[in-house]
Amino acid sequence: QGHEQSCSSLVGSHLAGLLGEVHCRHMQWPDALPADVAASNAAAAGAANGSHGGSWDVALLNALQGPAGVAAAVRGAYVWPILGLERFSDYAFDLLSYYQTPSMDQLAVSTGWPSLDDYYKVAPGEVTLVTGVPNSGKSEWLDALAVNLALSHGWRFAVCSMEKRPRDHARQLLEKIARRPLLSAGYGGEVPRMGLQELDLAYKALCEHFFVVASGEDSMPSMAWVLEKAKAAKIQFGINGLIIDPYNELDPTRAANMKEHEHVNELMGLLRRFARENSVHCWLVAHPRQMGNMWRGERPGLQDVSGGANFMNKTDNGIIVHRNWSKLKELQERAAGDKGAGAGSKRRTAPPQNGNGAAAAVPAGAAEGEQSGVDEQQQQALHDAEFEVQVIVEKVRNKTTGSRGACVLVYDRATGRYHEQGQDPDRKGLLDDEPVWTNSPESLSETNWPEGGVEQHLQGGQSTYDVSMWQGHVQQEGMDQEAALLQATEGKQFYSRSLTAQ
Repeated sequence: QGHEQSCSSLVGSHLAGLLGEVHCRHMQWPDALPADVAASNAAAAGAANGSHGGSWDVALLNALQGPAGVAAAVRGAYVWPILGLERFSDYAFDLLSYYQTPSMDQLAVSTGWPSLDDYYKVAPGEVTLVTGVPNSGKSEWLDALAVNLALSHGWRFAVCSMEKRPRDHARQLLEKIARRPLLSAGYGGEVPRMGLQELDLAYKALCEHFFVVASGEDSMPSMAWVLEKAKAAKIQFGINGLIIDPYNELDPTRAANMKEHEHVNELMGLLRRFARENSVHCWLVAHPRQMGNMWRGERPGLQDVSGGANFMNKTDNGIIVHRNWSKLKELQERAAGDKGAGAGSKRRTAPPQNGNGAAAAVPAGAAEGEQSGVDEQQQQALHDAEFEVQVIVEKVRNKTTGSRGACVLVYDRATGRYHEQGQDPDRKGLLDDEPVWTNSPESLSETNWPEGGVEQHLQGGQSTYDVSMWQGHVQQEGMDQEAALLQATEGKQFYSRSLTAQ
């Protein structure tokens, strides 16, 4: 029976191709023959060739159900399926699963910033365009978002960052993961750099969640090449996100008769198709075209992206990262002027007088307190102008993931992370709670120890980074090999004491 059905399908497909699929319909027979008919047909099939066997046809249907049964089967015939023409009934299962979704978090995940979640959440299979004036923090904010998604939701990313060397990009991601600066440099301020154990844990998390798409220094990758590598990363590593930063570093080659907006339309179509077919969220960073107003502190819009409006038309979400540098410059000049005026002026203001014309008594420290309050306000205004970043969500195609709006985040220069306005930066190290030695970056609180106990584990523990990284650390610290060995020994003893206390 199965062989007869397959032959029937082949014959039907051939006839549909000859007659035209649009003119054909497909008869759907009952699921099974009545038991007595099936038994008699099976017996007849053994005695004579050419009987009905175990399958239906029009003659058998007419014999069993009469002309009314045949007419009902004809009315119930469905149109021949045509590639590219579908019904919503074909998606009944998907729609039911969509309806039964227990939580919106399964459709779109949190960014890690509650103020931004009101307007933008990250959904698989969508494309987000990120733009902003140069040096506004587009790449830094996008890296911070990726780290939030990796640590909170287990997402994995393929990163094609063509403006950064892999070593420098790794440092920025490590600092966001460890919440500590990697180097003893001025940008870290008073925040201590991460220790070797913290570096080891952060490095494992980096290798677990981030993968590099790099074409080399001597070539510019095309969008098709990047998507080919991202497809391989999806198969091998199960990535959830793809970051392309920036667009203008991609190969601009196009056909001689193709205009730029047509080229952008084609590339955005490729990117969106890849995102939907592979359920990967794609972020594309694109610079705005040069405009005079952006240097006066005005933010660009999605329609200002260099390359045409098709960026805005094709993307699912559009985000602008903006810092008002002109306002910061104005406040800095005002503060410098006030400081110079206060230092150079030797005049004293006339003291207030009472009703009799005599000088009234001035409380001690009042003038100093007022001046101190002004200085604090000035310093706070300077800090806000320098580190507060506006994240403007200008386009959201799917209302289940957000809406248009804006929020303000504060940039922490020491760690490269962002935090909510009015909150302190999160600078809690990976070992601040419970120092543990683990090979699992996803769970730092659970460790499967060998039968020999903690000491055997510590003696056999191997760091993830190789000898070259260790030598680089020794060189940066300016310590000799003996001092480095002493530091490592103290670290193991620290681990042993902590674990024994547990």
